[in-house]
Amino acid sequence: FWEALREMDAEHHARLLAFATGSTRVPLQGWAALNFVITFDEEPAHLPSAHTCYQNLVLPMCRDRESFREKLDVIVHNDLVFGFGIV
Repeated sequence: FWEALREMDAEHHARLLAFATGSTRVPLQGWAALNFVITFDEEPAHLPSAHTCYQNLVLPMCRDRESFREKLDVIVHNDLVFGFGIV
């Protein structure tokens, strides 16, 4: 996950943040103010999902980096936030 994150630009960071938390911006108090949690889904075929109220990003346990990166690309390139696009 962290390697894939390093490869993304600022816009994609914001999209991933919005997907996971419901906001494209870091709180005024900084990252420490987020109770951001990453959990894992054992089904490698699933796309990443999120519980925005709990700031919980659920990542699939993919078999390789390339398939994981492809799944992250789906959520950041297709505006999959709340099912309506980034607000």
